[in-house]
Amino acid sequence: RQELPLTEGRAQAMEQISKAFPQAEDMGEGLRIRLGEGRVWLAPMAGRSALRLQAEASTQEFAAELCEIISEKVKNEGRL
Repeated sequence: RQELPLTEGRAQAMEQISKAFPQAEDMGEGLRIRLGEGRVWLAPMAGRSALRLQAEASTQEFAAELCEIISEKVKNEGRL
């Protein structure tokens, strides 16, 4: 689990992330992104200018790697 601070509005950030990851599924309150055998959940944090990033995978190490992949891609594209 990770927290990504935002430099823009939450709705705008979620829209840009959705465009950056075409496989992202809109789940109403957040996005689910499937990557290989794992998946990542992104959701705006209530009352804060940040996103909650949570990964599910077969191992804790792979889950941490998935969080890092998403986080880095988003940061490198200037989305956050």
